[in-house]
Amino acid sequence: MAEELELKLILTPEAAATLAASTLLSGPSRTISQRSTYYDTIDLSLVEAGLCLRVREAEGRFIQTLKGDSQPGAGFFARSEADREIDGPVPRIEAGGAVAILAGGRDLQALFEVRNERRRWQLPVGKSVVEVALDRGEVVAGGRSTSFLEIELELVRGDAAAIFALGRDILALVPARLGVVSKAERGYRLLEALPARLRAEPISLPDEASIGEALPQVVAACLRHFLLNLDLLTVEPTRVDARAALALHQCRVALRRLRSALKMFHPLLRGDEETEGLDRGVQALARILGEARDLDVLIEDLAEGADRERLRVARDQAYARAREALTSPATDVFLFDLVEWLAGGTWRQAPELLSLRETPASALAVDALRHFRRKARKAGKRFARLDDEQRHTLRKNAKNLRYAAEFFASLFVDSPGAGRIEPFISALESVQNRLGDWNDRVTAPATLAALGITDSGATGGDDQRLLKAAERALREFDAVRRFWPQQGRIDDEEDGDASSPADGADSDDTAASKPLRADGRPAIAEGKPDPAQGEAGRKARKEEAKRLRETEKREAKAKKKVGGRKDGDRKDGDRKDGDRKAAEKAAPRQADGAEPVTPVTPVPPVPPVEPAPSVGLVQPVPPASNEASAGGRAPSVTASQECGPDDSPVDGKSGPAGAESAVPAGTSAVVLPVESSPSAAPAKGEGEGG
Repeated sequence: MAEELELKLILTPEAAATLAASTLLSGPSRTISQRSTYYDTIDLSLVEAGLCLRVREAEGRFIQTLKGDSQPGAGFFARSEADREIDGPVPRIEAGGAVAILAGGRDLQALFEVRNERRRWQLPVGKSVVEVALDRGEVVAGGRSTSFLEIELELVRGDAAAIFALGRDILALVPARLGVVSKAERGYRLLEALPARLRAEPISLPDEASIGEALPQVVAACLRHFLLNLDLLTVEPTRVDARAALALHQCRVALRRLRSALKMFHPLLRGDEETEGLDRGVQALARILGEARDLDVLIEDLAEGADRERLRVARDQAYARAREALTSPATDVFLFDLVEWLAGGTWRQAPELLSLRETPASALAVDALRHFRRKARKAGKRFARLDDEQRHTLRKNAKNLRYAAEFFASLFVDSPGAGRIEPFISALESVQNRLGDWNDRVTAPATLAALGITDSGATGGDDQRLLKAAERALREFDAVRRFWPQQGRIDDEEDGDASSPADGADSDDTAASKPLRADGRPAIAEGKPDPAQGEAGRKARKEEAKRLRETEKREAKAKKKVGGRKDGDRKDGDRKDGDRKAAEKAAPRQADGAEPVTPVTPVPPVPPVEPAPSVGLVQPVPPASNEASAGGRAPSVTASQECGPDDSPVDGKSGPAGAESAVPAGTSAVVLPVESSPSAAPAKGEGEGG
């Protein structure tokens, strides 16, 4: 199965006309009409598994295509794709193939159709060849439709850098925004109602993913989260309501997650000037959104009157400034720079970073999770004595910890601690909400004063109530056990920090500001060459990771067996007497005249480890959400059996999500329900989305 490298840009009609008439596309072109029908089972089993099946009719030929995505794209798509010519519009399904396995005997349904007029050029870019396709068309599902106008740059042969070189020339000529929604995804979303906001999609990393493999998936997910909500925010340029407020909030969350991701992967990115410049750009975008978001929150607390109306005017102006900045050519170029860095930045190329790129991502994940958890727990225990600046720092550490948990949770779904993932993230979300409430209360007076409004005390409610709620959330978080292994195993010791002095130095984190280690080996953390480089070293590390996982499972099974004995297995009196005699026998013999030695109380059996739930597995439908399932990983299937002997395996994730709605007339599909659109802006301190 061949891999398709493609860059997608969204155009306005004016930009498309200018581009088509430019010397940049002055070579010979060809225009064809295409009609593509997309197929799936009644319960959408193909898209749930990350596959897309279509039959495209063009110039009297029918081409069946099976595509697979490992992760939803963020402008730049690297997808496995297998084509075959067939006799007619009905797909040809072979027994034992990927589609047949997933369909499980159920019939395939024609869900939607894409009608497209494609003008195509093949352009030389240095020693490479890039195909340029200008697409104008619509997606039709039953009685609903949506139009699109986009340009796709696909590498025919040569270096992928040629795609970005040509894309940069296009951006210099016309405004264009990165496209993150494929035609297939447009169709699946038409079967649903678009949500008022799009929360962060779950990230599914392979068990043995390296740091170099995890970084692009995490950053691309953050960028996609931002761009999807940017589309919602700017689709109606003057609209300022609950829908716009939610989209703006999620844009801001996406940028914070992106900055946090760059921090998580700091060992690989340390000292990279390009990365530092991108981080400053992300921070600047977030600051633009922050002004509008702060005013949204304040409006909720003020009663109707002159002050609230003044806030509305200021909020509308802030939205206008945010939209103007976010849709500017400078922002388009910045986002393009980010995708190009993701596809071919220094971090991918530098030979001295080879060992670090090949280090298991789970090692980096454990370092990041331990680091931020310790900082959050230590500050949380002293919350009542912290000043507002220190509480704000605690809030940021809690956010980073939650984002790290969401980025890396899929690496631990097969570990003994998997059952703790959901409670851990839920407790952190509560902490963020309560600390966010307090932060809104603290910052409100300054925001109001800048607008000439006196704070009457209505902006946040009772201070003691807010502080007590925050303390309660922090206590509940402190009681939740971690879900990741400690030095290759899940044990009962809570990272050695449960008994740390509240005000003293953290015993396992004495240098809180030092860079995170990659895998606990100082040589790698300092960027020095690692002796186990290359493919042989990588295989050895994978074998070691596999061995450690097997050890964890054996230990968990042993603990469960030890802890599984019930008190009814023997009488209470016999058990207590036996325990007392064992303690007396084990106690050291005291010398004459010495102080009595207190017998050692025997440690009760370790309770059984909770069995790991099916975290991330696709739930059966109807109903189900193919995009919002937490921490999901779709089943792997082999597409070579479906599309010919030379094809390679495909596995992946799907993207579309939507709100519950009726299926369009004439469409055989199950609607996947998601959260319905709220009628008001997000509450103060609302959780951080993804």
